[in-house]
Amino acid sequence: MLLKVQNLKKGYGIQELFCIDRLTIEEGDRIGLVGLNGAGKSTLLHILNGSERADEGEINRYCDIAMIEQCQEEADDQHNLLVSPLLLSRMQIKDSACKSGGEKTRQAIAAALSQGSGLLFADEPTTNLDVKGIETLEKMLMGYRGAFVLISHDRYLLDKVCTSIWEIEEGKLRVFPGRYSQWKEQKEREREFAMFEFEQYQQERKRITIAMNQVKNEASQMLKPPKQMGHSEWMLYKGVAREQQKNVQSRGKAMEKRLEKLEVKEKPKELAPV
Repeated sequence: MLLKVQNLKKGYGIQELFCIDRLTIEEGDRIGLVGLNGAGKSTLLHILNGSERADEGEINRYCDIAMIEQCQEEADDQHNLLVSPLLLSRMQIKDSACKSGGEKTRQAIAAALSQGSGLLFADEPTTNLDVKGIETLEKMLMGYRGAFVLISHDRYLLDKVCTSIWEIEEGKLRVFPGRYSQWKEQKEREREFAMFEFEQYQQERKRITIAMNQVKNEASQMLKPPKQMGHSEWMLYKGVAREQQKNVQSRGKAMEKRLEKLEVKEKPKELAPV
């Protein structure tokens, strides 16, 4: 085991970002971390790395951790690290005077991989890389001896190098043992089933509501004398009508309880367009 997390919580102000009961990283793990923008992916990596504090929780680290930051403008201190000339060559970096965003990203990747850490965190490492740079990164990750956690919007890269997926959604982290494409298929099936359950719930709620309103209307009409019935006859029949009304009202109350006990199904959230 390289890292173990228990009862981890992080929030900003009154808003809870995520709450994770338990999480582990084992030797050889190739993890893709996914979730909507703002879900807390980068924050989670910084907390696991130790560069940011959690509000609550216990984190045990059993190996060195290397980090490829998302924003290289804020990670220029990586230039001071001892970088393997071989890795610099593989990343097509000819000298240390990196100026462009792509050059800084390449050097940051080379610097992180040069540390030979048991665990690597990579936060959007394809930023500013061209196709050739991404292909080189893919090969280097596939050959990495340690475990890694990768955040990326490059779905092909995630599917190629990751063998399990962590998903942060609505403050919870879910672990899926499989590749990105398999996780995507399962998410789509779950969403379709959730939509089916929501539509069934809506139909049943509508059916009970209509029936309940009909019963209430029926009960309210029962103590009104029929037009063809005389007053004296109605006075004799009124007691019977009142008993019948109680029975109908009892049916209405049963429907109300059934409506209250109906399990609520939320509509699946619409996915934001890419």
